[in-house]
Amino acid sequence: MEHQGNAKRSPTITVRDQMFDREQGLKRWYMAGDPVATSFLNALSAAFPIGEKLFIDSVRHFHDVAPRPLQAQIVAFVRQEAAHTREHAAFNAQLETGGYDPADLNANTSRDDKLIRRRSAIAQLGFTMALEHCTALLAHQFLADPRHLEAAPAEVQAMWRWHAVEEIEHKGVAFDTFMFVSQDWSRARRWTFRTAVMLDASWRLLKVVALNMNCLFAQDGLAGLGIWTRTLRYLMGPSGVVLAMMPGWLQWFTPNFHPWDEDDHQLCEAFA
Repeated sequence: MEHQGNAKRSPTITVRDQMFDREQGLKRWYMAGDPVATSFLNALSAAFPIGEKLFIDSVRHFHDVAPRPLQAQIVAFVRQEAAHTREHAAFNAQLETGGYDPADLNANTSRDDKLIRRRSAIAQLGFTMALEHCTALLAHQFLADPRHLEAAPAEVQAMWRWHAVEEIEHKGVAFDTFMFVSQDWSRARRWTFRTAVMLDASWRLLKVVALNMNCLFAQDGLAGLGIWTRTLRYLMGPSGVVLAMMPGWLQWFTPNFHPWDEDDHQLCEAFA
């Protein structure tokens, strides 16, 4: 039997609403002088303010029809994501002060955002639940493997770990919302929908991150096969964060999948 969605599966969602140093004076390649690692974090951060606004809107759309326990989860989800949006916008402003031009990066994210917002409300929710799974997988890796962030300045590490904790805490909310609003669908229809939105969302995420990294490389005067070979090795090599995410990503396609099948809330307790 497929999971029907139950907000009680999730641990407590704690809205921390933290703020981080707006004037930390980041070096251009703050990840120990590595332009690839730095550009990866910057490319993700550049996409978050627009992306998380879509996540908020798509889940909040169904708040009033959801059962009361799920409504509470949705409210907490929205408050966490709003804080993430604010802090990444502030972080991105620091990058601009440091000499990066954000125009092309913003355009890359906005293009896909506009296309997705033309879809139905449940299609937007589906896109959100798929990307929430991807961000929860990334969050797991950031918390479970210190190597991914250890080269960053302390304040940057703190921001990403705070974000990661809250992504894990609310990783089931969009999924449970979808399961509730699609309760009259057949099991086959749900699985087909989940499969389609994950493939679409994953492609769009990879595309936006790659385009953003390319923009950042260009602004750093880096181009050619060499920098992209380094990028592929960084992301998909033996200690690459994207490679480490792949088993969890594939779990999405199992018929009985639920985000909390992987109970990693202990990572939140360790870093909260």
